[in-house]
Amino acid sequence: AGRAIGRTLDPGREVREAQSDFDLTPTAYNQMRLAGALLDNGQSAEAVMQYEACLQGPFGADPEVILGAARAQLAHGQPERAVALLAPLHARQPGFRPEEVGLELARAYAGSGRHDEAGALFESVVERFGGIEARVELALWALANARDVLAQRELKEVEHARKHMSKYTRT
Repeated sequence: AGRAIGRTLDPGREVREAQSDFDLTPTAYNQMRLAGALLDNGQSAEAVMQYEACLQGPFGADPEVILGAARAQLAHGQPERAVALLAPLHARQPGFRPEEVGLELARAYAGSGRHDEAGALFESVVERFGGIEARVELALWALANARDVLAQRELKEVEHARKHMSKYTRT
């Protein structure tokens, strides 16, 4: 809550602090922090550039770097490039944040027009983890692809889960 209030009052603070730290000490960690802050601030083009530099550095094979770079590519409207980053990561390291990587890869598949692969992956993530975000993504995919029965099933599950959430979680 404190961070959210801080972002509302001073939306560019995290980017300024991350940029200052990177300028002072240009480490891979500080560059990743800057890239993440840029992405969170809606500056996807700049985030892509920072993540690209991270991918070229000594930590370019780090799954955190790859996941961040793929998120930036998706936010910047380049789902094919996100697929190129995430598909090998998903195959090589299935234990690395499987729900997050699966959702991002499914979003990238959907964004690049690979709807069957997206649907299969959304369904797999829902089966394995059952999280609200995954269910909502699957329902949205199903609605967009005329799979009304599947969409209604998932929306029903989401509504059921919402009944058990606190007011703040629902918001």
